[in-house]
Amino acid sequence: MIDADKKEFMLMMKIVCSSFNHREFDKETLRYWFSKLDRYDFKIVSNAFDQWIDNSRSFPTVKDIVELCKPKAEMYAKLPHKINLAESKKHSDEVKQAVSDMTKPKRDMKAWAKKIIANPKAYPDISLRIAKEALEIKDELATNSITA
Repeated sequence: MIDADKKEFMLMMKIVCSSFNHREFDKETLRYWFSKLDRYDFKIVSNAFDQWIDNSRSFPTVKDIVELCKPKAEMYAKLPHKINLAESKKHSDEVKQAVSDMTKPKRDMKAWAKKIIANPKAYPDISLRIAKEALEIKDELATNSITA
């Protein structure tokens, strides 16, 4: 079985060398590459070379192909199968409350008008009229100035 893999590997390396216009390897170099890659299934090694050829312009190193042969499953951690609905609901409620707190106005938008009305002598008449309009306060001063 190993002899068949060696022959396939040798043929694959000839194809890779010709794909990158690289000179073919001598026997010692082929043995070195095969010794580094023989722990992986030949299909995995072949797929790694295919990926390299499709995505790179330079000739691969042994390290490049070994990296492509390593299983990718260890990079992705599985999520727990069971979901605690009570904790999920609690977290959802906390997020909703936080968003609600952040979107509430933090100041009175008509505080400026209240400040002007509280001390009318410190501001001009037009400021007092606009403040009363903003607070929807009607008095003879506001109606007289509008009609005038």
